[in-house]
Amino acid sequence: MIDVLPDRLKETLVKWFCFLPAWARENICVVSIDLWEPYKQAIQEALPHAEIVADRYHVMKNLNSVLDKAQRAMLQVLKRLPINDITSTLKGFRWVLLKNQDNLDADEKHKLASVYSLSPLLGKLHQLKERFRSIFEHITDRKQAERFLQAWICEVKQFGCDKLLPFVNTLERWWDHILNYFNQGITNGAVEGINNRVKLIKRRGYGYRNVTNFRNRIITEISGAGPLAIIYHTNLR
Repeated sequence: MIDVLPDRLKETLVKWFCFLPAWARENICVVSIDLWEPYKQAIQEALPHAEIVADRYHVMKNLNSVLDKAQRAMLQVLKRLPINDITSTLKGFRWVLLKNQDNLDADEKHKLASVYSLSPLLGKLHQLKERFRSIFEHITDRKQAERFLQAWICEVKQFGCDKLLPFVNTLERWWDHILNYFNQGITNGAVEGINNRVKLIKRRGYGYRNVTNFRNRIITEISGAGPLAIIYHTNLR
């Protein structure tokens, strides 16, 4: 941990980078970020030579959010069908569909099979999610990943679920940055671990009204967290 910035504004991040010595900026080769447009714009302006990587976990989080909305809409339709015990069958099904299939226990696999039988459309959504995840889990070649992602997008468009289209638009808008993950496999994993520690500091202090005090507490407690130099933004909400 090397600093804490007061907000998520592009101008704030650009200003911070400009305070760094020229040699430090030149030696930043790769930057991993979530799907926040001002971050991308700031890096392109202040570090035009750096490779931007869209964090794979935030990409998957974005997909899960869209899938959850689609599943909720389908659930409302299913609940209106005259099927016995449909409510008990669907209880907790959303978490089974969002959870990685490899991590399902026996009961969850049984529930997943029940959902597939009850609604082929929900089953299709689950298959699309798992195929997308498997691309990041099992493919390491960028060109091969690009082919698989293009095929996945075509399958989504053919499926015809409008609620998935915003995610497709996100993929296409961040295309090169998402594919950059397959160059070196860099993610925000280390930062996410620090996020949890920051939240703990915030809870212990019952919140902080002064951003400077909050920053000092974070840096004091986490500065020895590891060899990575991490820029962490936070807000006081």
